[in-house]
Amino acid sequence: MFRTFKIQIKKGHRMYDYFQNISILTNNLFNTINYYYRQIISGFENDFNNENQIEVLNNINEYLT
Repeated sequence: MFRTFKIQIKKGHRMYDYFQNISILTNNLFNTINYYYRQIISGFENDFNNENQIEVLNNINEYLT
């Protein structure tokens, strides 16, 4: 079982900029992963006929091999 809690840090806090930056980077990573996932799934359904799907596959092959 997991527990979570929320801490609000206001703009005047010395750690605000750090956490703001981490939140933005985390959101960007989440969106990129979802984009890659959607391109791969739709590519398997449609035989990778889209330029974006082919680019994603090439990126994955390049960085994982």
